[in-house]
Amino acid sequence: MRIVSFVGVSDSGKTRLVMRLIEEFNRRGLQTGVIKHCHQGFDLDPEEKDSSRFWDKGAAGVALLSPSRWAVIKRMPPEKSAVELAKQVFADQDVVLVEGGKHDRGIPMIAVERPGRRGRISLDPTELAAVVCEEDISLGRPAFHPDQIQAIADFILNILNEVET
Repeated sequence: MRIVSFVGVSDSGKTRLVMRLIEEFNRRGLQTGVIKHCHQGFDLDPEEKDSSRFWDKGAAGVALLSPSRWAVIKRMPPEKSAVELAKQVFADQDVVLVEGGKHDRGIPMIAVERPGRRGRISLDPTELAAVVCEEDISLGRPAFHPDQIQAIADFILNILNEVET
């Protein structure tokens, strides 16, 4: 499994890039998992449903199962990393794309920049693998235009090392 994180300020194009990479990896016959950092929290089931009621009562985990998909919500210690989660949940995937996660350590990061957006993510230079931006910016790492989806996918598959699962 290869795992890479896409980091950038809000509205920098991370989601669009991840969605296009999912399509590209699918076209290549690869399975892709995605971990989305949700800093404001999230809900998978409306409050009035049983699964939310189980959670509210203090269940350590709740699984939702339907004929076509499943989801698991577990209470997680804050120190759990995206790499640990990927190994646990997506071990059978070829590629795991993490949206967000600038504080995750041990994951190569691709900075996504958009001209005119205020602010830049500050990253540990040793974890910055590449930059995706519409403008030509140099951070001493490979740089791609957001439309170079095949080249970005090649970079992820050929350059980045596999994570031991």
